[in-house]
Parts: sequence; structure tokens; C-alpha cells
Amino acid sequence: MSAEILNGQKVVKIDKDDVEHEIMYWSNAVICSVLGANPPFEVIKGFVNRIWAAFKIDKIIQVRRGVFLVRFVNLQDKIAVEKRGLYFF
Repeated sequence: MSAEILNGQKVVKIDKDDVEHEIMYWSNAVICSVLGANPPFEVIKGFVNRIWAAFKIDKIIQVRRGVFLVRFVNLQDKIAVEKRGLYFF
């Protein structure tokens, strides 16, 4: 990262190298949206762990109401899950 002055204010320029690690880390993640409902986190966690039991899941996070992020341990698992298409809760 490098800082510079622009219009009298200090701004930071973020290069791809600055965020490359984060890009790689989150490339194993999928966003899940439950339309029309807001199930409790524990219910979604159980559902995800059940339907994707064959895959190694690193973490499950509730992003906001009805939206969850699932990060897999490896990219191959994420790709396999995506190739299966839509999932219905």
C-alpha cells in the first residue's frame, strides 16, 4: 500500500498484491441465500453440514438476514458443490 495526497486529503492506493491473500482465501467460499425466510443459524448450519457432508467445510457464517457464507477447506470442494446446481431448503 502506498499513501498519497489527493485534493488535500491523504488517500491510500491498494494494489492487487495487497489483497491477493484475501482473494485466495475467500475463493473457496459460496454465498447461500434463503429466499422468503430467515432460518436460525443453527438450522442452516445443520442443513449445510448434512447436504455437503462429503466435503470439508472450514466455516459457516451468517452475513445478514437469510444470507449465509460457507467456506470450504479446498477449492475443489467448492467447485463440486457449484456444479451440482441449485439447492432447495
